[in-house]
Amino acid sequence: MTKKRICACIAIAVIIGGVGILHLVNPVEHTIIPCLFYELTGIPCFGCGTTRCLYYLSRFDFGKAFRYHAYWVILSPLLLYWSGAEILNALTGRRLLPVFRRKWTVIFVLLAGLILYGILRWLFPVLRFGVL
Repeated sequence: MTKKRICACIAIAVIIGGVGILHLVNPVEHTIIPCLFYELTGIPCFGCGTTRCLYYLSRFDFGKAFRYHAYWVILSPLLLYWSGAEILNALTGRRLLPVFRRKWTVIFVLLAGLILYGILRWLFPVLRFGVL
């Protein structure tokens, strides 16, 4: 087995395990990962609401997921395709699905978008989780 295939198998296991944990444990009732920034300031950080958003996405409740973190709901189809294509291409050893050639540029743009979304949440409280 090649190194890419081993990494793809590990990625599949992590994704299945993560979705399984999110499907079993409700982060609205039981805090899985507390946010130190939010606890200290009362202002959501860039990632606040992500776990709850992913929980509701795993249950296909897009409305509630959007209320907790709209950025991840909007990006989830792109991220699902991208990760699925990378895993499929690594498992088969061929390029069956097109993927981004400049991965670091895409990652940089996605992170910049996340930071911009976080700043907008700070400036406009209506964008904070649970308010929409």
